[in-house]
Amino acid sequence: MSDIKVLLNESDIPTHWYNVVADMPKPPLPPLAPDGNPVTPEQMLAIFPGPLLEQEMSGPPPGPR
Repeated sequence: MSDIKVLLNESDIPTHWYNVVADMPKPPLPPLAPDGNPVTPEQMLAIFPGPLLEQEMSGPPPGPR
């Protein structure tokens, strides 16, 4: 399999992102550790910064759906 590299102009690089998980009818299954158990946020802090975990593990947005 060959690698694909996509080069974007600066004007084509996204400037906003949307957390689609917050609007899913059912949340995705949690990531699993090598032992098959769900990974805790504390374990994930070893490889991800706290603000990223807070964003990715947040609940639905406030307001009407």
